Amino acid sequence: MSWWDPALLSDLSSHYTVTMFDLPGAGYSGPTPSPLSLPWLADMTAGLVLTLGLSDPIVLGWGLGGEIALSLAERHPEIASSLVLVDTSAGGAGASRPTPAVVRLLATPGDTPSELSGLLFPSTTTGLQERARWQSYLFQGSPDWLTAPTIKAEAALQASIWKSTKLLDYLPRVKIPALVVSGADDIVFPSANATELATELHRALLVILPDAGYDAIAQDEPAFVAAVERFTG
Repeated sequence: MSWWDPALLSDLSSHYTVTMFDLPGAGYSGPTPSPLSLPWLADMTAGLVLTLGLSDPIVLGWGLGGEIALSLAERHPEIASSLVLVDTSAGGAGASRPTPAVVRLLATPGDTPSELSGLLFPSTTTGLQERARWQSYLFQGSPDWLTAPTIKAEAALQASIWKSTKLLDYLPRVKIPALVVSGADDIVFPSANATELATELHRALLVILPDAGYDAIAQDEPAFVAAVERFTG
C-alpha cells in the first residue's frame, strides 16, 4: 500500500470512500500460494469486497492490479460498478511488452527503491523530481515490501499473462464502464496496451497522460483525479 502516493489517496478520499489492500505476499498480507494465479487473486478480491460489505465499488487496478480487475469483471461480473484500469494490459501475443531489461529488474528480489523509481518515472525534469518524492514517502508507516518468493511468483504470473489471450478474448463482453489511463512514457506497460484496451472494451474512456511513466497517477495526480471524477460523474 505504501507504493501509493499519499497526495493521490488524500485527493481521492475527498470525493470517494477509499479502500486499499496489500496483495498476498506484500505488506501486512500473508504469503502467496505457488504458483500464483490471476483467477485466485480475482476471487480473493471479490471475497474482500463481500467481507467488507462494499456496495458496487469502483475497482481501481494499477499494473498487475488492472489485470486482476479485468479477471474480477470476468469471474464476478456483479461485484463492481465500473473499472479504472491504470497502466496495465490484457496480455496476448499482440500486446506491447516491456524490454527484457525491464522484465529482469522487476523479477529480481532485492532491487533498491532508487532502481525501481527509474521504472516508475521517466528521465525528464518532472519525472526525476517525482522519483525523489516517491522514495521519500515509500514505506512510511508500513512494512510494505515484497518478499523474494512473491516477486518471483508475480513475475511468473505476468509472464503467463503476456502469453495468454484469455483476458483479451473477454474484453468485448465486459459490460461495465471502464476508465483506461496510461502514462505516455510508460516502459512497464507501454501505452499501446491502454489503446488496445480502450478499443476492445465497449464502454471505455481512454486518458493518456503526457510525459508520464508507469506511475503516471502520481506524477500527474491532479489530472488523474479529475479524469476519475469526470468518469464517475
